[in-house]
Amino acid sequence: MCAWGIGVVIKACVALRADELRKEKGSGEYWRAKAAEGPTIELQQSPLSTERVRRALLLLPLFPRFVYVLRVLEGYSLSYVASILNVDEEACQAALAYSFGAFTQALTPVQLARQQ
Repeated sequence: MCAWGIGVVIKACVALRADELRKEKGSGEYWRAKAAEGPTIELQQSPLSTERVRRALLLLPLFPRFVYVLRVLEGYSLSYVASILNVDEEACQAALAYSFGAFTQALTPVQLARQQ
């Protein structure tokens, strides 16, 4: 799909979920605090697969999930992600940091988590 089409789809998704994104407090301070608390995502046991990665992504709260997908998977710059989501870049950076920890936790097998 061309870049223009992808942009249209992403902006439509953001517009569709705007209320929910606002509820998740798109601020850097909020997501830095959440990252310091540590993620609270339920661990999964299945072997790593596309489906497991998809489920782990869906466990992320909506705002950090949007930031993670747009920045890491789609490769958009943090400033572009911030402009799409209509938040400041610092909020995106904090949500991205949170998402790295939460996503890692969601993909960690239960046996490894119990050993630590």
